[in-house]
Amino acid sequence: MNYNDTTANSYIDTTGNIIEYNGWTSSTYIDISNYKYFFVYSNGSSLDKWNALYDENLNYIRNLTITDSQVQNSQLGKLSLGLSLIKIEDNAKYLRVSSSNSVPAPTFTLSSSL
Repeated sequence: MNYNDTTANSYIDTTGNIIEYNGWTSSTYIDISNYKYFFVYSNGSSLDKWNALYDENLNYIRNLTITDSQVQNSQLGKLSLGLSLIKIEDNAKYLRVSSSNSVPAPTFTLSSSL
């Protein structure tokens, strides 16, 4: 997913509002109306709970919590990564995500089926 249309120094709070905050970036509204699921891979990205779904009128539906896990690899040591498969509500049309500027941006993949 390409979400290059962003707002610098901001994040999406747990009620779907944009909050000014240095060191974070938030996306604009990403149209997800043709999809039922999305898969998120993040490598150390600080996504946590600063993401939200909205309906067709841009009304907040709910926030999305995406967390990283520590994985141990014999060659690479401890890795921090997040893998999430999220079902999109039928009334959701838009997604907004936030990410800390200090880590790589996450990768989102949308799907109409599993």
